[in-house]
Amino acid sequence: MLFKYCVFVALAWAAQVIVAEHAVLNLRGHKRGHKSAAAVAAGLGSMKIVGGLSTSIVKRAFMANVGIAKGNTFTPQCGGTILDKRHILSAAHCFKDRKVTYRVRVGSSQWASGGQLVDVTKIYVPSQYNKAAAYDYDVAVLRVSKDLVLGQAVKAVTLVPVGQKVVANTEITLIGWGYTDALHSEPLPSALREVKIETIDQTECEDDYSGFDLTVTDRMLCGMRAEKDSCQGDSGGPVFNDKTGQQMGIISWGMGCAQMGSRESSPTWRTATSGTSSPRPRRTRREAARRGRGACTR
Repeated sequence: MLFKYCVFVALAWAAQVIVAEHAVLNLRGHKRGHKSAAAVAAGLGSMKIVGGLSTSIVKRAFMANVGIAKGNTFTPQCGGTILDKRHILSAAHCFKDRKVTYRVRVGSSQWASGGQLVDVTKIYVPSQYNKAAAYDYDVAVLRVSKDLVLGQAVKAVTLVPVGQKVVANTEITLIGWGYTDALHSEPLPSALREVKIETIDQTECEDDYSGFDLTVTDRMLCGMRAEKDSCQGDSGGPVFNDKTGQQMGIISWGMGCAQMGSRESSPTWRTATSGTSSPRPRRTRREAARRGRGACTR
């Protein structure tokens, strides 16, 4: 079976696509300490970290866990990164249900405890999302109810500069609280995890997906490494370059979790439950739990 690539929405495209409080949020290179929510990119699918290692929130202080609030409970849904005291960067497909209240936890390596909990008051999604191509512009900026208290474990992320090209074979790090195996046979990890993979040639990725309904656009980038991947629940989390200290993208969609095989074979993929052959965006953690075990789709 072919190892399936993870697909991200690339962070280095510049556009004015999200309107917040009568002002346009310019999606441009966002530096640590800036006060405006800006710059967006995308990355791998909505998954969980497969084949990775535990990490700490102090090392990844820009991480945010986005979940659904019901009373005093917090059910994790997707990942995200801190843009500034009032804004979180995530993936648009995580917020299909606008009837629920979303909540963000920052400043803790654990998804279930610690840190700061704040409610999401507004969700900004590009008007182009899902129109030109499926899961194109898979980006969301969340505004939270009050200022985050910045400190050692809560910091704004630095985004890749606008226009910077991503070359093949660049090592990137995926970070999240997602499942650690494709079949969900292991319990949901309580602590933050990360895994390193590599970007691949854009043309090669486009060719491999050309036989399916999903299109790899110029706003996306692809990555892979045998038996290492993101999985359900990691959607919206960062694609990070440790050498530059910058976020390059947002985990968006892909086919399967860490499947491997001959790269020369034709693109074939089957869900563990239905047996159908089709590429799909990764499920959110809520959808994965509702549907039971399965491959990294949603």
